[in-house]
Amino acid sequence: MIRPEDFANFLVTIRNAIAVDLRPDLQSDHIRAEAGALTLILDRLITQLRDGEAVAGQRVAEWQQIRSQFNALSVGKVSDSSNTAGFMGSVSTLHSGIADVQRTLSDPQAFERLGQQLKSDDQSTRAWLKQTVAALNDLAEAFEPKAPTSKPVAATKATPPPDESLQLRAALNTYLHKRYPSLPPEPVTGFKIAPGGHTKQTVIFSVVPNDVLPEHLVLRRDLALSITGTSVTDEFPVLERVFALGLPIPKPVLVEPDSSVLDGTFMIMTEVVDSVVAGTYFPEERRLAPRNVGPDFGKEVAQVLAGLHAGTQVSEATPTTDKQKSVVELYKAWKAMEKPPASLSIDLGFAWLMNKPLSNRPRCLIHGDVGMHNILARDGHLASLIDWELAHEADPAEDLAQCRMMLLPDTMPWDAFVREYVAAGGNPKACDEGAVAWYCIYTYIKHGMMNAKLRATYLSGARDDVIAASVASHYFERLMQYQARALQVAVNAAG
Repeated sequence: MIRPEDFANFLVTIRNAIAVDLRPDLQSDHIRAEAGALTLILDRLITQLRDGEAVAGQRVAEWQQIRSQFNALSVGKVSDSSNTAGFMGSVSTLHSGIADVQRTLSDPQAFERLGQQLKSDDQSTRAWLKQTVAALNDLAEAFEPKAPTSKPVAATKATPPPDESLQLRAALNTYLHKRYPSLPPEPVTGFKIAPGGHTKQTVIFSVVPNDVLPEHLVLRRDLALSITGTSVTDEFPVLERVFALGLPIPKPVLVEPDSSVLDGTFMIMTEVVDSVVAGTYFPEERRLAPRNVGPDFGKEVAQVLAGLHAGTQVSEATPTTDKQKSVVELYKAWKAMEKPPASLSIDLGFAWLMNKPLSNRPRCLIHGDVGMHNILARDGHLASLIDWELAHEADPAEDLAQCRMMLLPDTMPWDAFVREYVAAGGNPKACDEGAVAWYCIYTYIKHGMMNAKLRATYLSGARDDVIAASVASHYFERLMQYQARALQVAVNAAG
């Protein structure tokens, strides 16, 4: 029997075998991506096992104080959690204490009272919130994975695709020949399933030279149990609209609403050739990989977003009642969910959003998920903004908020980005500090809930793949880290 205190040592061995010994020899990009996801999970587990007791033990007293001060606000009564002995006892005690506050705020009356005190700008409540979000951020930062990571692995020649790829390629051949009879029976000459695929499956393929289709194409196919609830049939007309503006995006080619053709609705667009993904979703992970963007990249993002927002603006001053309704609906859904551990920042985020409403905001088409992971780069410059599945008409500050949190920390200062955005024609109102801070919180509530949904799907056994496992562990905790940071941005912006 392995002693609990020895778990971390065994996990390090397993982790290094995957990351250092096995991953370099894997010839499939898709399987290498799965090995990378396994490494992320193990890095976080190792850090928590090695450092958890020390980190928690240093913070139990602070959280006891936070609970006591919460009780003094007369919002609701939180009882002191008893200390837990044994393996990871301090971690259990700390998590129980945080969960007690979250449970108290699940009471509609307690949540309403907290909101009213935030709305009236009660100074004691403001001070408590500031201390609490700082403590949440401190805890998340302390558990930032510290396990060593392997050097980036150079791509190797891909092996023949698995059976799923063969079947999908055959079905695509049949479809293209039927839709375009001038094509040969097997027009597809190259076929590669892209790694990842949280919500959509992406296939990069090529076809024989012809008069009806571009030679280099990308297929995006809807997957079952998507966490976004979106479909390519909604995304395709957005691509047509944005492409008409002359912005750097793939050219939409066709959309197929019949899900029986490829076991899922799909669309086809042109491939952005000779490009690479600009970077990973989180800046923390970009530090561990080669840099794909140059010094002008942030300016180029600002220019593209300014062109999108200015080119689709429908109003200078739109009431935001629809967004408030969206927040209320999201909160209803959150209340009905089983709360993942350490997700108190979502409850506090809702309290802020519902009681610090925005008014008279610009409205335009926004991308809805601006980040390095959704941008392609070529020679260090922005080549294309991709993955428009979350695009909708809304406040442009929503796009800018995600840039501020996810894209800019290792790219350029926020103030410089704002100057470039406005100089390129972006609406200065979109850059309002209070509005951007509001959407910083909204972004991580939205993405946190989507990931919490996938987390529940994984833990229920409905999905057991590596991608779902990485979301259920590493990515959900990272999103809560960013939610705590977003709350700090909002509290600081409010003065």
